Amino acid sequence: METPKDKLLLSAPEVAAILNISRALAYRWMQDGTLPSLRAPAGRVVRVPRGALEQWIETHTRPAGSAVPEGELPCTIR
Repeated sequence: METPKDKLLLSAPEVAAILNISRALAYRWMQDGTLPSLRAPAGRVVRVPRGALEQWIETHTRPAGSAVPEGELPCTIR
């Protein structure tokens, strides 16, 4: 799924595509506060602001080969 670069608010499927995660995980992270999100006052619509997602990505990623912070488990892809 492609998302326009000028789109300010992203849906869960769009967030999932950007992060390469499942839609269910995107919805869960939006609901539990892992990802910054906004809920429309009178509806069930939940969106993630693009800028907030980009900032979240910056703060939650580290360069390849960098040390794993104490207390965190390393992620290994097999």
